[in-house]
Amino acid sequence: MHRIGRWYFGAQQFGETQWLTEFRYRFLMVLLGVSVVASTAYLLLGLTLAGAAGAQAAAPDHIRSMRIFAMASTLLWIALRERPQLLVAVAWGYEIVGLMAHASALVYLPSDELRILWIFTNLPIAYLLLGRVAGGLLTALTVLGLLALNPSLAAPYSEPALATAMVSLVFLSVFLHASVGQMLGLFVRLRTLTLRDPLTGALHTRAYHTLAARQIGASRRSGQPFALLAIDLDRFKVVNQTWGHEAGDEVLKAVATCVHAGVREGDIVGRIGGEEFAVFLPETHLAGAVALAERLRHAIEVLAPRLGEQDLPITASIGVAIQSDHAQARDDAASLRSLEREAGIALADAKSEGRNRVAVFGVGGLRSESLPEVLPSGPGRPIPAG
Repeated sequence: MHRIGRWYFGAQQFGETQWLTEFRYRFLMVLLGVSVVASTAYLLLGLTLAGAAGAQAAAPDHIRSMRIFAMASTLLWIALRERPQLLVAVAWGYEIVGLMAHASALVYLPSDELRILWIFTNLPIAYLLLGRVAGGLLTALTVLGLLALNPSLAAPYSEPALATAMVSLVFLSVFLHASVGQMLGLFVRLRTLTLRDPLTGALHTRAYHTLAARQIGASRRSGQPFALLAIDLDRFKVVNQTWGHEAGDEVLKAVATCVHAGVREGDIVGRIGGEEFAVFLPETHLAGAVALAERLRHAIEVLAPRLGEQDLPITASIGVAIQSDHAQARDDAASLRSLEREAGIALADAKSEGRNRVAVFGVGGLRSESLPEVLPSGPGRPIPAG
């Protein structure tokens, strides 16, 4: 089942902040598949509005429309697969061909008194995929189109029926306009509660492991390097014992803010212990990983969070591990565990060699002036200035 899903949706990976794009991408992919299956079944089974004599003559025109709809949905699925950057364009394409199919039903299937209901299914899709502005625009276009098209229908709707449909469309649009934004905002809050540590804003351990393992799979498929930093605050228990747990919480928040400010948007930051953080770095060579680790170490050293009139001294030791042979393992989670083990060994080296330093797995503790000696030549990871 997992392989079928990977084939259908593609191997595209989304970052932790791209959850809305991922939802819309998968929703539209499912919608396109359902549209292809449903319209194909309609064509194969010959579900042509058996009933009125006029409908049988007109049905072939609708059959042609449904063929176009099925082919267009298939092409849109192909275009969107593994190309989430085309999401908006494909969504607009689907809305347009969908409206054309609904208009075909209005014109060519006069015996179906309830065919107007298909139009109502279009609005929630538009609001979810394209947002409130696009949803409002499509509502206006739909209302104007119905008013213009109804007089020319073989079986036009009566004025009361048309007025009821117009009022219902506008009411549905207003409801969606008011509720979709609130619903997405609620999803944001719920996702934050389930994924992030409320104190530091870093990912919970489980969320971190899930996203990091997923990124390892994506990196392996694309052939990109990756690295991991294990960050542990030095003598953090002394902070709690000397200044109290409130001071310790302030230190953790300040350090987390510092780490988040120093990494890229695509890097994955997790709190995996009381005072321990992990940073997974996709598309990162050894040179970039070590340089970033040293920047973070220095930034934490000069941080000195303030509690009342007291500046709290704090330092961190950082272990660095990079992609190695275990990256070829089929199990992404096992690859992550191996990488964490290596980063943990490097972290222990940094601690044993005096703390407040960076250590690389297989190299040992490093001072900032000795970093160039262990860095390979060639392109490294771009590091934000500052």
